[in-house]
Amino acid sequence: MYIALTEDDDVARKFIDMIEEDIKRIYEVHLRFPKEMKYTKSDEVRFQAATKCHICGGELGEDRVRDHCHLTGKFRRAAHVSCNLEYQMPNSSL
Repeated sequence: MYIALTEDDDVARKFIDMIEEDIKRIYEVHLRFPKEMKYTKSDEVRFQAATKCHICGGELGEDRVRDHCHLTGKFRRAAHVSCNLEYQMPNSSL
C-alpha cells in the first residue's frame, strides 16, 4: 500500500510501478525456468499410441516428441519436433 506524502505525489504512477515490479517478480520465480516434465506410465502409453500431432493434426512419424507444459511440467501429448518448437508462450516485454 502506498500513501501520498505530498500533494504532488503521483499515487497512480506509484501504483502502476508497484504492479509492474510484482509482475516481474512473479515472472522470474514462476515463468522464467521451464518445469521438468511430469511423465507417467499412462503418458508413455498415450505417447506410443499417438498417430497424429496434437498441435497441427498431421500424421506423426519418427519426428515425434513429448510435448509438455513449461509452467506445470504436465505432459500434453505427442507432437512433431517442429510444431513443438514453434508452440511457445508469447515473449513478454518485462
